[in-house]
Amino acid sequence: GPIQNPKKVKIYLKVEEINGGKSFSMYDSNKPNNVVKDTLREGEVTFINLYTDVQPGMKVIWKRKLFSGIKQINKIGSAEGEGKIFEKDAEKRSLGKGFVLELSDDISGPDEKYIIVFEDNDGNKPWTIDPFLRIP
Repeated sequence: GPIQNPKKVKIYLKVEEINGGKSFSMYDSNKPNNVVKDTLREGEVTFINLYTDVQPGMKVIWKRKLFSGIKQINKIGSAEGEGKIFEKDAEKRSLGKGFVLELSDDISGPDEKYIIVFEDNDGNKPWTIDPFLRIP
């Protein structure tokens, strides 16, 4: 269907403890009922099958949920080096309000895998997950 808000989309991140392990979940503001979860595995990239629909000129914002279990986000950028959608890494917003990427008007799809590197509240171990931005 059409993108609800063509100007911006917010992507929400959360980590929780489940049976002694850690589960990561994320969803975006255009499809809040589509929550994607996976178990974080040490030393590995966690493949997250979340496709966030975007369009040229849009602002993409990544935020930790309240009580997210995430201490800080270290990096959000293309998993493919020089990206077609991520022309550069997302930038940290002031006051710790997440990260933002302003998409240019000449991005090309159909989709792009990207990585989010973050630390959880328990330790300084960075975890890496790789979801997608997609131009529908």
